[in-house]
Amino acid sequence: MKTLRVTLITTTLLTGAVTAGSTLQASPWSWEKAPGKSLTLMGPSGVVCRLNFDASEPKPYIHPLNTSDGRGLTWLSPPDHPWHWGLWFSWKYINHVNFWEFQRDTGEIAGRTTIRNAKIVQADRKAGVVRMTLEYAPREHEGKPWMRETRTIRIGTPRPDGSYRIDWAMACTALQDLEFGRNPNPGRGYGCFSYRGAKDFVPVTLQDAEGRTDGEIHGKRAPWAVAAGAVDGREAAVAIFDHPSNPGHPTRWFVINRALGHGPFTYLNPALLYAQDRSLKAGETMTLTYGVLVVPHEADTERLEAEFAEFALKKE
Repeated sequence: MKTLRVTLITTTLLTGAVTAGSTLQASPWSWEKAPGKSLTLMGPSGVVCRLNFDASEPKPYIHPLNTSDGRGLTWLSPPDHPWHWGLWFSWKYINHVNFWEFQRDTGEIAGRTTIRNAKIVQADRKAGVVRMTLEYAPREHEGKPWMRETRTIRIGTPRPDGSYRIDWAMACTALQDLEFGRNPNPGRGYGCFSYRGAKDFVPVTLQDAEGRTDGEIHGKRAPWAVAAGAVDGREAAVAIFDHPSNPGHPTRWFVINRALGHGPFTYLNPALLYAQDRSLKAGETMTLTYGVLVVPHEADTERLEAEFAEFALKKE
């Protein structure tokens, strides 16, 4: 199996540790709360991670997603695909209505994702947690929404080596019969939970749990995959975990890793709809859970396997 090396950072995470003089030390991590708009994890180097959930936004997303020492890992609305939102979730089609792209000239999306009742329910030394309700319907639709979703996003504070994990849990209830569609062209079944790598996150290698890299991953099944490379001349990695309870686990992956004229196109997607559309009858609920591990150094397979095993025990 191909291996990505690991170099652990031995800095101390001061989350209530007692010194020899029995003085309680303050945590280096804090939260900036903007009720109804965002929750931001802050550290000694500035912003670590910001979850955006303003109702005026097309959908919730995380940007910036940084290493714990402040190096950027996400690209928000790049020129080639301005509907890429850093780290985000979006359906491609629901009942043949496009919820993914917007019109470049108007900014309008045919399928509307409405953010309701977003609340910060935890922001302490362990984690920040936001719960929200999302409603899905065509943009001009005035009646009952087609689907209602409850979403819980937990951002853990960094560990002693500087890594941290985000857990993203969704429960989607159909209010009428629904069909979740994809791009029908062979090998083009992208969508749902997605990561777009930062312009300065280069060069990057993609690797999955089976040791495949870059294009070898595309369309193959694996419980996790990772984007690993350099930011500001130092290593970093973003791994995505597909929970064993998700439909079709282990998921197929849609990946892109190539250079474009304006920068890299690094895209990592546990593609729920890669090979087929899915349907949900009125009253049925589909649950989806993903994990994201952010590492401010090189990450090896053994470390990622251990992290995935711990994540797989999560029952949300």
